[in-house]
Amino acid sequence: MYKSVYDARIAPDSQKDTLAPIIKAIGMNLNDTFGPAKDKLNIVTEGMSDYIFLNTMAKLLEIDTKRYAILPAVGASNCVHICSILHGWGCKYIALFDYDEAGVQSGGEYMRKDMMLGYKRQYCYLLDVTQDDVDKKTYKQFKYMIEDVVTREEIDNYCDKTGTSKTIGKPLMAKLMSNSIEAGTYEIDETCKTNFKELFERIFSYFDEV
Repeated sequence: MYKSVYDARIAPDSQKDTLAPIIKAIGMNLNDTFGPAKDKLNIVTEGMSDYIFLNTMAKLLEIDTKRYAILPAVGASNCVHICSILHGWGCKYIALFDYDEAGVQSGGEYMRKDMMLGYKRQYCYLLDVTQDDVDKKTYKQFKYMIEDVVTREEIDNYCDKTGTSKTIGKPLMAKLMSNSIEAGTYEIDETCKTNFKELFERIFSYFDEV
């Protein structure tokens, strides 16, 4: 059913013109897959910067594109809405939330308590924490966001080397860094690569174990 929304046969002559401004605005290009995938794990990100970094690092780490599709949301509650649609369509999905108050309260805990969905099944956090950690609200003292996966030192290093302002918005920073990484003009360190490798392995492991 959902494929009809993304089917090129709806308006093959105008589809690219119609989608181009939207795709450009979220940092994609017309060669990217746009929309959910029935036969892959749909990883729904809480923010646009998460989406951009995850896509770039998946390419850099040569993770098999047949395994996943990454879908961006804007905010934890929107992430939940997208997952609700995927759930109804029978798609395999997981929401990936920041480990902070918004990500936990409006994201993970909402899915667990109000939707009766499983931690490390239908949702998880950027930081590998236990439910006991969540119950103790450790996210209030130890927030963990996509910048911590990349590492804030890496972002500072990129800004220093390229003359990029450290005060620009998160999505723009992610896009500029990703462009440089993919163009080969900036090389990230092994800590960043390891962090993302472990994150992808953890996400896939929740489904490989079933």
